[in-house]
Amino acid sequence: MKPVPITLTEASGIARTGEPFTIGIPFAQGELRHINTLTLTQEDAGELPPELPLQAQITATWPDGSIKWALLDFRSDVPGARAKQLLLQAGIEREATDGPQIKVTREDDHILVDTGPAQFGIDTETLRPFRHVAVNGSTLVAAGGASLELRDDKGGGYTPQIASIGNGKHCGRLRHTLTATGFFESTGGDRLAAFSASLTFYAGSASVAWEFTITNTRAAAHPGGLWDLGSEGSIYFSDISARLRVTGARSAQWQAEAGAEWQRDPNRDGCIYQDSSGGENWKSNNHKNRLGEIPLRFRGYQFAVDQQQQHGLRASPFFHMQNSGGGVTAHLKDFWQNFPKGFSAQDDVMVFSFFPQQFADVFELQGGEQKTHTLYLDFSGDKTALQWARRPATAVLPREVYARSGVVPSLLPEQVPHGIDAILDEGLQGERSFFVKREIIDEYGWRNFGDVFADHETLHQKAGETPLISHYNNQYDPTYGFAQQFFNSGDTRWFELMDDLARHVVDIDLYHTDQDRAEYNGGMFWHTDHYLDAHTCTHRTFSKHNDTSSTPGQTGGGPGAEHCYTTGLMYHYYITGNERSRASVLQLAAWMAHQYEDRKNLLAQIWSVKKHEITKLKKLLKGEKPLPYTYPLTRGTGNYIVTLLDAYELTRDRHYLEKTETVIRATLHPGDDIASRNLENIEVSWSYVVLLLSLVKYLAVKEEIAERDDAYAYARDSLLAYTEWMLANERTYMSDPDILEFPNKTWDAQEIRKANLFLYASLLDREKSDRYLQRAREFMDHTVRELAQEETRHFSRIQIILLQNYGLQSLLSGGGAPQQGSDSVEVHHGMPATVTLYSLFSSSLIKLFVGLRHFSPKRELAWLKARTNT
Repeated sequence: MKPVPITLTEASGIARTGEPFTIGIPFAQGELRHINTLTLTQEDAGELPPELPLQAQITATWPDGSIKWALLDFRSDVPGARAKQLLLQAGIEREATDGPQIKVTREDDHILVDTGPAQFGIDTETLRPFRHVAVNGSTLVAAGGASLELRDDKGGGYTPQIASIGNGKHCGRLRHTLTATGFFESTGGDRLAAFSASLTFYAGSASVAWEFTITNTRAAAHPGGLWDLGSEGSIYFSDISARLRVTGARSAQWQAEAGAEWQRDPNRDGCIYQDSSGGENWKSNNHKNRLGEIPLRFRGYQFAVDQQQQHGLRASPFFHMQNSGGGVTAHLKDFWQNFPKGFSAQDDVMVFSFFPQQFADVFELQGGEQKTHTLYLDFSGDKTALQWARRPATAVLPREVYARSGVVPSLLPEQVPHGIDAILDEGLQGERSFFVKREIIDEYGWRNFGDVFADHETLHQKAGETPLISHYNNQYDPTYGFAQQFFNSGDTRWFELMDDLARHVVDIDLYHTDQDRAEYNGGMFWHTDHYLDAHTCTHRTFSKHNDTSSTPGQTGGGPGAEHCYTTGLMYHYYITGNERSRASVLQLAAWMAHQYEDRKNLLAQIWSVKKHEITKLKKLLKGEKPLPYTYPLTRGTGNYIVTLLDAYELTRDRHYLEKTETVIRATLHPGDDIASRNLENIEVSWSYVVLLLSLVKYLAVKEEIAERDDAYAYARDSLLAYTEWMLANERTYMSDPDILEFPNKTWDAQEIRKANLFLYASLLDREKSDRYLQRAREFMDHTVRELAQEETRHFSRIQIILLQNYGLQSLLSGGGAPQQGSDSVEVHHGMPATVTLYSLFSSSLIKLFVGLRHFSPKRELAWLKARTNT
């Protein structure tokens, strides 16, 4: 194994001691076979041991059994405003026995976690989260001294009752995570919401990371396909706060912002409350509630301590309470960004308000919506022990590590500078970056933070007009685009954008219910409607306040297959170890199956016959030739294929790969009469190129597992048949703008997909390679030429399309090609099937038989009920 340099990058100028790091490392196939051979050493260790204690676990393997991705956990000091260099190497396989380690013991009604300096008791019945805490023999939190409670909109109390608790997936001697799930229940047993939580402990440390998620598992009412706040299915509450009673507390201290002085709180009655973002546009329409009102009272935060009232803009507080034996320090991740938030001292009790009662309105969690918070706690007595938590340092790998490993196919061995780079620089630099765009509509608050402002939807607004509120909801997978730029450049700002967005997508943009119609449950919501204000539909596309839609004839709808993007979440999991991102990919794979595969109950099968067989029968009777395919040649099917492949990558479950092959065969054929598929009708058919790019991903997976079989040949030959048609027939979208409903520069950005298809085809068909390269250059040059001087090149959609399709442009400048295996044997695929009266009758009969076989009144009524909630 070639040694891997790791740079710990610290940008806030604050020295850190024992900061915990979790980082994913990729390896090339055959490079590393035994995880226990890894060692991590630090340069300039001084008096410290050069080797750092390391926990390493496998998260993905190559087909030959070697390690593809490993997740590393370690703790390290980091100097302020400087980088620290580490080196990961492979040596002799060994079991780590020396140094700190965590011990976990299960008792009848609680779990004991011993990190060395601290001992934590965790209740297994109620999420408190701690039953008791002791450090170096001194009790900091006594039995019954911690609690978590939800207050509903009428003041009724609900406590979090645990249904299951156990070890997280990535547990070891240095980092151990306990996970719990359950429900907020009243004393009468009524359930208001579900929760999940994790407590992460570190060996040799008294610090804990508590991640807490509240989920409304009910279906949202969406009459007419409209998803506004205030609809049936929402839950309302006035407060969710955790309380920690510090035994024998003597004093409290506060630091409201980075660089601010610590302030003493001798009466232990201080309070800090963030009501709004503190930005110039803090009272943006982005924060309308179900009544259309903006319930924000003031800009920024208020801080009351020692009988003095202070004001500020953006709090990122540390809250410390001391007793005779030590003390407790707390910090809530992204405090001001996820407003409203609050910390307060009530004598010897520390109060952490995830949803604070000081807010001027109740909180509404829409049906299928959830929110996650992360609270860091340290019980060492050192009030500076959590300095790293305010802005964690980032571990960065050299670009060549990712490129050499082959885990990102579009990351070529050599990256040649290209005109696209200058366009993408605007995503990070200057007054039109993704960070600055957040300020325009105040894309902050617990529901909004992390999403991308869809500023391209303001194109037709007049100068000086207040920008309409529009959310992007991960269209074209900016999560992946940000990740790829982080791999390519090592710039930690790309990592920040990726991480913020992934967390937002998982919580807000996914529909966390199984109580709605199957084709909605678990799905991803579209971006908000084109060129219209979101009003009160938040991140759920369609609002009752809009009486038109950007899509002619459509004024409502729900999660749809043409808006599903999972690759960024997959890489987010590999980079960070975030299990919620991994679970979301698998959730979306199941949802996409429900989108495209018929339910087996009778009414669903009858509906399928009406939608498919009857439609084809009508065409046949008119003398037309209906296509024999089940799936459309669109981005929706392309997204389905990509999602299945991402799920296969994460699980290595052959079911996903086999389903992919079924979908491909039921979508297109190498012998298709392509001219009859209406691909030149841009408004209807433009996204077929997305489908073809999904075939490229499939071929790469088959290459990786060395399966150049009939299924591989079928996909390859279909791809080449269509790209050969493109050679002669494709032109730029804007060559005839009059045929486009919205002729704008987004179409010029979309040309990069055609360029990439031609580049891939040049690798698969050597005889036509020069022609493919020529056409690739034409479309790539067109994209750069049209956008380089275009005023709107900073628009989010333009930037994100380029980010998603970045990398292969280096092939045009000799940047090296992705590794290609030898061609599979030639296969005769026959001709596409023909739709006949007999085939339609047969398929209809089969569906009706399946429906009758699975018939039950309960299932049919549930199917009908879900569809009456339109």
